[in-house]
Amino acid sequence: MNTNPKTPSPPCTAVLVDDDLTSRWLLRGVLKRLGFTLLAEASNGEEAVAVVRRTKPDIVLLDVCMPFQTGPGALPAIVAAHPPAQIVMLTSMADEATVRYCIEQGAAEYLRKDTPVEEISRVLGGLSEKIAAQREREVRCA
Repeated sequence: MNTNPKTPSPPCTAVLVDDDLTSRWLLRGVLKRLGFTLLAEASNGEEAVAVVRRTKPDIVLLDVCMPFQTGPGALPAIVAAHPPAQIVMLTSMADEATVRYCIEQGAAEYLRKDTPVEEISRVLGGLSEKIAAQREREVRCA
């Protein structure tokens, strides 16, 4: 008989990067409903790199079009700062070349901002399950 109950995995952590306050408000609500811990928010790519380097989140929601530095422009530095992070690109327009570039640079997902909230929740929930499974494997191997 196993006397050690399974320790629940800690909640997934996230950083939200978008210059649009309405988009951040909506995504903040989705993250909260899914049980994520929101570590920080940023409004451009330069801030995003610094925040990811400091907080080491599980997931980064990264807008494509922002001032000072775009999401695709910040993506390589974010991946270098914290390679395990699952990066979800967010955009109002999805041109094929940008999507391809972001996936090649390490983005896990690419979502349009007009994607229904249920689909955004499904994608983030799937990434959360992937992260929890990885944590469980790491614990078993330790």
